[in-house]
Amino acid sequence: MKYRFVKDILVYILIPILAFNINIFANIWHTFRGVIFISILYTIYTKIKEERINTTGIFIFIIFISYFIYNGSQDGRVIYFYNTCILLIGALVIPSLKIFNKDIGIIIIKDILRALNRNSLMIIKISKKKSIANEIKKTSAMIETGLISVSLIRVLNILTYECNSNSYLNFISRVIGLGFLGGIVYKVIKLVSESKKLKILTNKPGQNLNDNNKGKVINFNNFR
Repeated sequence: MKYRFVKDILVYILIPILAFNINIFANIWHTFRGVIFISILYTIYTKIKEERINTTGIFIFIIFISYFIYNGSQDGRVIYFYNTCILLIGALVIPSLKIFNKDIGIIIIKDILRALNRNSLMIIKISKKKSIANEIKKTSAMIETGLISVSLIRVLNILTYECNSNSYLNFISRVIGLGFLGGIVYKVIKLVSESKKLKILTNKPGQNLNDNNKGKVINFNNFR
């Protein structure tokens, strides 16, 4: 159900943004503790009640928290340097997931499908379908390339213009970042739309899913 997906966006993205921007608490550290407490409670709730954890949402939440905590500094150069470090960490961590046989594209699409209440069979079928698997790989490559490109340009800006946020290099990094972000969002929306076209057998009350599959021919075209 879409309500679960909306809740994830609210807790992991909208609440941190609103809390830090409207100064809902006395100071930034009270705000930090408040949003952390809410996110922990919600994560425990989804794990117990819905048997899922939105890894992508938690990762985005951590990035937002890291950004807002240091963004209170008065020195714009310090903020620019710190934000560049966050991007560099992401550019190093995300490709490194492949060492543990993990892929950022698969993680994202699985989290979204679980939030949309898709069952395990749906997720397995999507990951096995060749055309969708290729799109997931392209999405992962786009995320990695975007992070690395923006990070390197920002590092070059630090070395050349001493963190000048108005330099042409920083303008280029913003344009590239927005371009990759738009492409990634488009790819994710496309993958979710493709998932809706796949028919999944559901286990009805009083029926054995294995029994229902007896004598049926598997259509291997679904996995091309």
